[in-house]
Amino acid sequence: MRPMYETQDDLANENYIKDLLAIAWDAKLHKLPRSYYVDWMITKKGEAKGFAELKCRNNDRCKYPTLMLSMHKWMHGKELASEIGGSFIIIVRWNDGTFYHKQGSCDVTYGIGGRTDRGDNQDIEPVVYIPTDYFKRIT
Repeated sequence: MRPMYETQDDLANENYIKDLLAIAWDAKLHKLPRSYYVDWMITKKGEAKGFAELKCRNNDRCKYPTLMLSMHKWMHGKELASEIGGSFIIIVRWNDGTFYHKQGSCDVTYGIGGRTDRGDNQDIEPVVYIPTDYFKRIT
């Protein structure tokens, strides 16, 4: 089993963003078990509308031309959203604001990538590169 890298700061960021989105989107975000691979199910008036993955980055949105996301998360998010006829949304809190991307709104590219700073060889995996220009500002 892989180690958990989620910190108390990560959970605090997640709760802050969850509360922000609940107001901005008039929706409720439900934390999902790890087995679902994405962070939240989004509901409105009790009806499932989509699934979302949250990322927090310590740089401005335009520092890199793309956001790298695990292909595993991408595939599961799309599959879950398809099952309910909803959306898969990637939410990113960059230093210059919080933005979102709705899957299917642009072409993505695929490759291999990941973190190398933790010494975990499972951090390198198939990934999806999403152009940062296609993220829309929330705050």
